[in-house]
Amino acid sequence: MHNDRGSEWNRWDLHLHTASSYDYKYKADDADELLCKTLKANEIKAVAITDHFKIDKCRIEKLRSIAPEIVFFPGVELRTDKGANNLHLILIFSEESDLSNLSEDFDAIMLRQKAKSKESNETIYWEFGDIVEFAKDHNGLISIHAGRKSNGIEKEIGHALPVKDAIKSDIADKIHFFEIGQKRDIADYEQYVFKEIERKPLIMCSDSHSPNEYSPKEALWIKAELTFSGLKQCLYQPQERVWVQI
Repeated sequence: MHNDRGSEWNRWDLHLHTASSYDYKYKADDADELLCKTLKANEIKAVAITDHFKIDKCRIEKLRSIAPEIVFFPGVELRTDKGANNLHLILIFSEESDLSNLSEDFDAIMLRQKAKSKESNETIYWEFGDIVEFAKDHNGLISIHAGRKSNGIEKEIGHALPVKDAIKSDIADKIHFFEIGQKRDIADYEQYVFKEIERKPLIMCSDSHSPNEYSPKEALWIKAELTFSGLKQCLYQPQERVWVQI
C-alpha cells in the first residue's frame, strides 16, 4: 500500500526500543541519529517508544529534536504476573503528555512501589491490575503480545482448562490492541478469537532493538491523524483504520 499525497494512510510502529532498553544491541553515541535515519528511510510517520521498564524523558525529547516530522509517543514495555514466563504488555501515552510528570510517576509508582522481583532486569514484573491502573490513570492505551508473538497471551496462557479461557477473556477486556507476531495470526483471530470477545485492532510492529537491524515482517498502516486521538479512533473502527501489509 502506498501513501499517496492527500491520503490519510501512514506507516506507524507502536513497539520500538531505543538505547534506553537494557538489551538494546547498539548503544554508541550516534544511536538516536541512526534510529531516526532508519525510521525516515522506512517512511515511518508515528512511533511509540517502548523501552523496557523505563520512560526516558531525555531520549524521547532528543528523538523529537532530531526528527520533528515524526510523531513520537511515550510508552513502555512491561512484564505481568500472568503466564508461565510473564505476558508482555505495551503502554502507549499521548504525544501531548507532560514527559516530566509521566516519567516521574512511572519511576515513583511502578518502579519503586509496584514492581516485583526488581533486583534484576531479567526477573522484574508487575501485577496485571497495577499496570492497567497506571495506564488508566495516565490516559494510556494497552497492547498485548498475542498470536505467534513471543511472550504472547496464546503461549503464556494456554487452552487446556476453562479457567484459563476465563483469564484470557478478563485480560482481553482490559487491553486495546493485540500485537500479533505473524500475518497469518489475523485469520486465526477472525475465525476463532473475535467470535468470543469484542473485536480489537490487530497490529504488527518491529519490536526493533537496533537501528541497524530494522526489518518488520509486515508494515503497519493506520488511517488516522498522526495523533493520540487519531490512534484511539482505531478502537472504534479496528478493521477500517488498521491494515497490516508490506
